[in-house]
Amino acid sequence: MRYYLQLSDKQIATLLEKPRTTVNYQKNVALKQLRTEMEKMNDEE
Repeated sequence: MRYYLQLSDKQIATLLEKPRTTVNYQKNVALKQLRTEMEKMNDEE
């Protein structure tokens, strides 16, 4: 939602009815997982 719809953490939190800190935490976890997967792909080349 942040990158595809250009929504802020606050806007996403409102839509999902979750605290902004939860949205921020989940975003950071997802970015870390993505970074790890991309590093694995680079190592395989």
